[in-house]
Amino acid sequence: MEGVYDITSELPKGWERKKLGDVLTVIRGASPRPKGDPRYFGGDIPWIMISDITREKGKFLSLTRDHVTEEGAAKSRFLSAGTLILSNSGTVCVPKILAVDGCIHDGFVAFPELPSDFDILYLYYYFDFIRPRIINAHRQGITQVNLNTEIVKNIRLPVPPLPQQKLIVAEIEKQFSRLDEAVANLKRVKANLKRYKAAVLKAAVEGRLVETEAELARREGRSYETGEQLLQRILETRRSQWKGKGKYKEPAAPDTTDLPELPEGWVWASLDQLSWDSGYGTSAKCSYENEGPPVLRIPNIDKAAVDLTDVKYAPSNFPVSEAEALSPGDMLIIRTNGSKSLIGRAAIVTTDFQQITTYASYLIRFRLLDDECLSTWVSSYWQSHSSRLWIEAKAATSAGQHNISMSVLATAPVPIPSVAEQLSIVVEVDRQLSLLRRTELQLNANLQRSNSLRQSILARAFSGSILGAESKDVAIPSHKEIANG
Repeated sequence: MEGVYDITSELPKGWERKKLGDVLTVIRGASPRPKGDPRYFGGDIPWIMISDITREKGKFLSLTRDHVTEEGAAKSRFLSAGTLILSNSGTVCVPKILAVDGCIHDGFVAFPELPSDFDILYLYYYFDFIRPRIINAHRQGITQVNLNTEIVKNIRLPVPPLPQQKLIVAEIEKQFSRLDEAVANLKRVKANLKRYKAAVLKAAVEGRLVETEAELARREGRSYETGEQLLQRILETRRSQWKGKGKYKEPAAPDTTDLPELPEGWVWASLDQLSWDSGYGTSAKCSYENEGPPVLRIPNIDKAAVDLTDVKYAPSNFPVSEAEALSPGDMLIIRTNGSKSLIGRAAIVTTDFQQITTYASYLIRFRLLDDECLSTWVSSYWQSHSSRLWIEAKAATSAGQHNISMSVLATAPVPIPSVAEQLSIVVEVDRQLSLLRRTELQLNANLQRSNSLRQSILARAFSGSILGAESKDVAIPSHKEIANG
């Protein structure tokens, strides 16, 4: 593996390439055993774990969750504050500089008593730079990566004179500071996009996004079908074309006691009033290897759409009737999960599947009536803050699981404007959210790009070009440039 970390065959004048073990003392941590023995653990001396270095951001480690006694420290490796350590198992090649005295176990190596011609931050950033190469070079399977002291000793390090090391560190930190500021700005823009999306949906479902049909009709001197008239037409269609089991039962209207007043021409309807029927999904065991019909699950309900990138299948002999199979206009709602934020999330089935498809028992299907853009309108409302508040108020908790039943969801209130107004609102929502999606894609791409920019800065640092006459700062896009496309 010698030379695997080298980024250039030629070094600047006055630089040398040396093995770490030839110029630095490399020691490995030790672990008192058995773990948890009160003779060794529970004292006052910080005991550094892999989780500590991954939890605390930045160059320095100041907090640990575990502690050892003096007897435990004697069986471990005690280090003074200011020592550079490096993880060598689990999450490998993460450097940290100790801000406290503490002990490392055998999942770390350390570099005590650095020679006077080495800058500790130069070493810190070098390990940060070669981490991807370390992982790729020493992967022992699909995910596992382990190092040992000999591997670390054989790492080759470009060594400039100490004054240049300090200049390189200063330049790295200057450019990292600019990059961190840009990333923070991008994250703020992303958070603002989320708030803006919520504001668009709120205005849409409160009748403030476009001119209402009542206002248009009054100005144009014409009549229009109100939301109440539309609801009565929907209910008449539901009643006359009923194909469900048993005698037809009129769906209950929602309880409007605590609901806000709607714009002129709007009316509250229950989800049950807007649906042909509803039902729980199958509890049949599904897997990737089965050859039966596709079964949509919680991971397939993503961002108000059906995501088919991760689909499991029912057994080959699993029966799905035409009535049970999913079809366009069906609304799938997550009914139970350990995470409360997932309860009530929904997606509208918008396309025909290649084959009969069903859904798992963690989901509930409401088959919305086919009435122009009703399903799109209901989906828009379901994504709004108002709908979210109602769902969270109705969700129950049992044994760590959050749940909402089909009977409760059936009573969910949905504001209904006229068809013309639904269409107008849906078009405007789609226009504005499309702009948001494009901007968000650009933001995500540039947040991802920040990782490669960081590596680019380090690559130039350890090849010496960051101090050369041709050296230029890495071009970092501003959040305004991203927002403007």
